[in-house]
Amino acid sequence: MCGSDGELFIPGFLDIICTEVALCLLISLYCFVTDVVNLSGAVSGFFIGTALLKVNVCYFTALMLCLLGGSKVAGYKAEKKILVFGKDLRKGQKRHWITVSANFCIASCIAFHSLRKTNTSSGLVIDMSDSSSWFNLAVLGIISSSSGDYWSAMIGSVSQSQPRLITTWRKVPPGTNGAVNLAGFIASFVGGLVVGLGYYIGFISLSTLALQEAPPQWPIIFAGGVGGFLGSFIDSYLGALFEYSALSEKGQVVDMKQEHSNHISGMGFLDGKSITMLAGAINALLLPTLCQIFLP
Repeated sequence: MCGSDGELFIPGFLDIICTEVALCLLISLYCFVTDVVNLSGAVSGFFIGTALLKVNVCYFTALMLCLLGGSKVAGYKAEKKILVFGKDLRKGQKRHWITVSANFCIASCIAFHSLRKTNTSSGLVIDMSDSSSWFNLAVLGIISSSSGDYWSAMIGSVSQSQPRLITTWRKVPPGTNGAVNLAGFIASFVGGLVVGLGYYIGFISLSTLALQEAPPQWPIIFAGGVGGFLGSFIDSYLGALFEYSALSEKGQVVDMKQEHSNHISGMGFLDGKSITMLAGAINALLLPTLCQIFLP
């Protein structure tokens, strides 16, 4: 492209793209160095984060707080979690590309579908009279579902209250797929609130004009909380039905059949990653509908 004087110049959007790529690269490297993900997980996270940031900065800030919040909550009562999960969740829990994709790949697909349908990447305002808001809330539903379920597992599994299987309400060992308790439910809502806060931070970083013309945006924080609770509930219910849980000879809950293990629940039809992806997809459909009640 040439200016009025015939000189070649680089469009300003290339600078923005380079900044976005560099930011996502740094975050992916940080997650890799701190053992949050392995190399394949870092590569997958880089592409997903770049896609979300390119379409909507609010998606990206919601994702960042989801990751930061999850890394912090993993250290809560870490010694007790070793007894429940059989490993230290603060170290060596390197998520690979399948895990990262199961959590956030559908969100990036919805984001790009929104860009194709609306032909703009500036549909950032949560306004239920605007069809693009449904896509925004669908993405929020997936990210908050992932965050809420993780917070629920990390907090609920070390709670003093005995967990119960969500389908039959009988008492089961901590760490059982589909096990819930009050602490886990509260944690799932808080985990969703963190994602909603991240989305709101992305919005207020926009121009003053966007803020002035937009409806009140603070309810999106509460929408994130609802998404976290709902996503965790769906994940738990599906996990109780389709994800295998058994008690090993060592007294630890395992997700595959072992010799001399006692079956607790689940048919073993799906694994945890499939459950996570399915719960996120369902939440992406339900959250926009529920948000009509309290969003402008």
